[in-house]
Amino acid sequence: MSADSQETARARRLPPLYYLHNFRLALATLRERYVGLLSASETGFIEQFDRLPEPAQCLLTRLAMRKGALFRRATLHYVEVPEPDKALRELATLGWLDPDPWLSAQELLCVLSSEELRAAVGIRRRRRACVGRRADTQAQLTLPLEAQPTIRRSLGDWNASLAGSVVHLCAEPLTQRLQHLFFGNHYQSWAQFVLADLGLTRYESVAMDASEGVSQPRGD
Repeated sequence: MSADSQETARARRLPPLYYLHNFRLALATLRERYVGLLSASETGFIEQFDRLPEPAQCLLTRLAMRKGALFRRATLHYVEVPEPDKALRELATLGWLDPDPWLSAQELLCVLSSEELRAAVGIRRRRRACVGRRADTQAQLTLPLEAQPTIRRSLGDWNASLAGSVVHLCAEPLTQRLQHLFFGNHYQSWAQFVLADLGLTRYESVAMDASEGVSQPRGD
């Protein structure tokens, strides 16, 4: 990115709910132009998304634009989602989000701090042995987490103090397929829209009807 482009990006402010507006345009484009390529689950997703209250739409879109499918609940606070618990319940009702997912030991690595991980799998930190003295042996995992048998439990079952602190975006495979279909490749993501809003990427304008136009990505 050139110095001029960086200066332009800093000078231009993104409008409120820019990401939701872009996501809606993408879904509208897919429904209008690629209806024959959409599966029943993809068409159903678009229709159900349109019927969601706006805060729930905002939360789903925020999560779809982040990496991965597991998120700490404490990171789901956005100004445009004043009641995150309500929005979570609405997404959970549709099966798009699991507020208390079962996690493997490997998945714990993605969402827990080192201290939380020790607590979850029952590892206690031991003091360093003094020189010349035999180290005090305490119960430790004999294998790295990656080599542990595949055991899936809710986070509360791993450790009661962590219950409800992680959510799983079950709709990620759907939103990923829609993303690939919209962009036509596997290397662009929903975040590409931000570059357009900052004026760093231009898209081809495609009229959908007499009153509305959309922009579909095409590399410049």
